Amino acid sequence: MDRERDPGLREVIFLALFLALIAPSHGPIPDPSPGQGERACGPDVASWPDPEPFPNHTQGPQRVTDEITPATRAQVALALLRAGAPSRALPVLLAVSALETGHWQSMRRYNLGNFKSTKGDGRDHYALHGKTDYLFRAYKDLDEGAEDFVRGFRTRYRGAWPAILAQDPVRASRAMHRARYYTLSEERYTGLLVPLAR
Repeated sequence: MDRERDPGLREVIFLALFLALIAPSHGPIPDPSPGQGERACGPDVASWPDPEPFPNHTQGPQRVTDEITPATRAQVALALLRAGAPSRALPVLLAVSALETGHWQSMRRYNLGNFKSTKGDGRDHYALHGKTDYLFRAYKDLDEGAEDFVRGFRTRYRGAWPAILAQDPVRASRAMHRARYYTLSEERYTGLLVPLAR
C-alpha cells in the first residue's frame, strides 16, 4: 500500500494514537434511532475457539435487543488499536469491518464483523429482525466488539492474518473464503473489499 497517496489512513492512525494517549478509556457510543440497510454477510463461527463468557456476566449469556450502534472510522480504528491490532493491520481490518457493517452505519451491537453466535459460545446475542435462526454476537461497547473482532482474525481466521499484516486484501479475502468467513463468492467479496482497503 502506498502511504504517500493515502493521507486519510495516516490521519486515522495518528488520531487513534493521539486519542489513546489522552483518553485511555472511552464510554460506549450512544445508541441512535434505528436506521438503514443490511450488512454484507457474517461469518459462521460454529467452531469458535474461546467460549469463556464476557466479564461482568452474572447470569450467563443473554439475548439482547437488535439495535444499530454506528461509529466513525476513527472510533473503530482507535478501538482496534486498543484491542491489540498493529497499525499495519488497520487497512484490511477496517475494510472488512466497513464492508460488513455498511461503513459502521448499520453496525448492530458493536459487532464489527457480523460474527454469528452459536449455542454454547458463552456470548450475548441478538436475533436479526427477530429471526431466531439468525443469532449474532452482541457486545456492550465498541472496545469489547473490537477485542473479539481482532481475536477472531488471530484465532478462527488466522489463515488471513499474515495477509492482513501485509496489507494484501486479495490474499486476505482468499483465506477468509477458505475459512468460511463470508457467504458471497470469493470474486464478489474481494471486488468489494479491495477498494475499501486502499
